[in-house]
Amino acid sequence: MIAESIVNVSMGDLGIARNVRVVKLEVASNAFTLAASFVLQEEDTSNVFILLDGDVYRKESKKRMQLKKFYQELKKIIIIRWIKKLWRTIKERLQYTAQPQSI
Repeated sequence: MIAESIVNVSMGDLGIARNVRVVKLEVASNAFTLAASFVLQEEDTSNVFILLDGDVYRKESKKRMQLKKFYQELKKIIIIRWIKKLWRTIKERLQYTAQPQSI
C-alpha cells in the first residue's frame, strides 16, 4: 500500500498520471514473470517500470536470481508451445499429402 501511494503521488507531482497505466500485482513473484515475458517476447521496455515495494527480495542478488529462474521457466514453456505448434503443422501437412489429389 505504501509503495502504491508513493507511485501515485510521484506520478501526480510529475504530471504524468493520466499517461501512465499502473498494474498492481498481488504476488511479488509475478513481477519477475512479467519482466521475463517482456524479455522473451522482445517487447519494447523503454516505457516499462516494474517496482517491488521492498518487503520481499530486498537484495539485488535475490532479485536477479528470481528473474533468472522465471526467465528459464518461461523459455521452457515457449519452447514446448512452439514444438506443439510445429508438430500440429507437420501432422496437418502429412494428412494433406496422404489424401488422394484430384486432377
